[in-house]
Amino acid sequence: MQFEIDTCLICGLKDQAVGRSGDTPDKVFWEVKCDRCGHFQITTDANAYTQTQKLPKSERAKTISGWVRLQNRSKSVPRTTLDLLKRILALPTPTISERADYLLAEMIQVRSELWLPINFEEQRFEASAYCDNRSDLIQLATHLERKGFVGSLTRGACIVTIEGQIFAESLLINPSDSKKCFVAMWFDEKMEQPYADGFSSGIMQAGYTPIRIDGVHHNNKIDDEIIAHIRSSAFIVADFTGQRGGVYFEAGFAMGLGLPVVWTCKADDVEKLHFDIRQYNCVVWKEPDELAVKLKNRIEATIGRGPVN
Repeated sequence: MQFEIDTCLICGLKDQAVGRSGDTPDKVFWEVKCDRCGHFQITTDANAYTQTQKLPKSERAKTISGWVRLQNRSKSVPRTTLDLLKRILALPTPTISERADYLLAEMIQVRSELWLPINFEEQRFEASAYCDNRSDLIQLATHLERKGFVGSLTRGACIVTIEGQIFAESLLINPSDSKKCFVAMWFDEKMEQPYADGFSSGIMQAGYTPIRIDGVHHNNKIDDEIIAHIRSSAFIVADFTGQRGGVYFEAGFAMGLGLPVVWTCKADDVEKLHFDIRQYNCVVWKEPDELAVKLKNRIEATIGRGPVN
């Protein structure tokens, strides 16, 4: 791909690397490497691009670029479609504590040696902390300094302490000590056996406890319960059999939180997957027993063996 110097499609920062590529007219996309937002792609169809540009620049620079930086820290280069954009904007705003954690995680990403100071003038830090102004960023950095995670905070530089390094590594390497795995799937009678003998069995064999929202007793709104259980899970399994809109939303919500997502789909439904999902390596299954084995292997290979015996 050939990159040219142009304006970032999210934050509007000038003099950034922007390229255009694609195999067919309906799969053409822009690819952007922005000093502020990070590395991302966005489809060139009128809806995705137009809707992005309709948002206030400050909202784009804060919400979407923060999400992109979160994906980049997970070694992912996201491709933004209209559906994905809607899911990003529907995500709840990260808490102050989460934004401070994101900032610290970004700091250790750019440092090659423990003793080296960090150039705090880089705009990537505003994006990673979901900030649209310098003042908010300084407030979050000052909070990290009070906690002992950052030292020598000046106008242009700072140093991450050993305590900060250890804490940030725990965020990147082991974002959750949870034993739970949230299962997002189609609630239909024909999926009961696949859940019992496939999803539930495979997840348990991998050392985690499966949670499905219709199996949880609660008095709250079901949407609140879904969000709460995703937040408290180590990762989620998203099965797209039946092409349910809720599964797409729940997978996008988990990605927005930085949680790993294990993608699955029954073989006869794979061709119906939305374009923005096809880029992920899906566990394709036909029978529950086959699903259990494949799912266990995928979880142990990508997430790691769980704590439940």
